[in-house]
Amino acid sequence: MKITEKQSEAYFYTDYRVFTPEGVMVLPALGAEYFNMGKLLNKFGVSTAAFITAYNPGSVQVDDAINASRQDELKKEVSAKWQFFEGEGVAREGGWPPEPSIFVLGIKLDDARVLGLKYGQLAILFCTDNGETCLKACDPEDQASLVHPLGRMAERMEAEWRAAGITVEKIKPVLDGKLTAHFIFRGWKQPKQESVDEFCPLCSSVIHRASKVCESCGYKK
Repeated sequence: MKITEKQSEAYFYTDYRVFTPEGVMVLPALGAEYFNMGKLLNKFGVSTAAFITAYNPGSVQVDDAINASRQDELKKEVSAKWQFFEGEGVAREGGWPPEPSIFVLGIKLDDARVLGLKYGQLAILFCTDNGETCLKACDPEDQASLVHPLGRMAERMEAEWRAAGITVEKIKPVLDGKLTAHFIFRGWKQPKQESVDEFCPLCSSVIHRASKVCESCGYKK
């Protein structure tokens, strides 16, 4: 089952809470370094872990009793091979009930994906001892569907700007505020911003802070 844009966004805007002996850890889904993750995994002598649930297969809400039964089956199967902590996935936007989950210590990515697929999941959160936490599609062929909303927005903005004839060289210097986050996610480095302010509302060229005049059409800010 292909991951939709709406589902992908929901996965990124979820707090993945793990109830560890030291307290609650809230894991990000951005793939960024998470210091406490490596410390936790090293403490238990493992290098990987995965956050998995059996609730709401296919991201379709089902009866609570069915969900609870499926989750019990998952925990029983996992406990035969791995140690795990309880957890829950909590949607930041609300409207979707928290999903009881488990944080499986020592499981490898392939095994985690197989487990996720078995219980009808589209994605899992996979963690490594270098501090990385990253959403992984249970079906590897669907990995490209998991795009952070900021990255997806950047792709659209880039396409629109290119269609308007705006070059990458003009796009990069304008990264500021939220735009910076969009394009840093796409792998572009933070530009120097001492002389750049914004796009011209008339021709979309750059307006410089010093002169406050568009370099192309002469529009004055």
